[in-house]
Amino acid sequence: MKIVSLKDFSIQKEDEDFFIVDDNIAQIIVTLNKKGYKTKFSCESHTKENYIVSTSKKSIEELKKYFDEIIELEKNNDEITFAFKSPKNYMYILFDKEYKFKIPEGFSSFEGEYGYGIEKQIRNEEEKEESLNILKEWSNNLEKNKKH
Repeated sequence: MKIVSLKDFSIQKEDEDFFIVDDNIAQIIVTLNKKGYKTKFSCESHTKENYIVSTSKKSIEELKKYFDEIIELEKNNDEITFAFKSPKNYMYILFDKEYKFKIPEGFSSFEGEYGYGIEKQIRNEEEKEESLNILKEWSNNLEKNKKH
């Protein structure tokens, strides 16, 4: 993980006003934010450790009915934090709003509960590396957002 400053979108060692970004996608996120395309969440995809962390008020036994692999991480009062193996692995960038730009090759756009974004399902490390290169070239060539 890298720490990106909310002040100037530079990669930091420590800063009180920051957000955390996966290592391999950090420079892409910095470039997008500097160009006026504000990001909320992102993931470089984790083809080896493809787990998602969540919380629930249900018991771990109840949750095992829904997930093949599940690990209880923490129990706090009546809520548990758990990790489950995701059946699909995505590289994605979620933005603060919908922007009008050309979607990178091989990616698709989506609108979800948390906003608008671009995504691509990643099947292996080779595809991950190729997709990161596509995103890097795309973000570098993207014009600055004029409404920023």
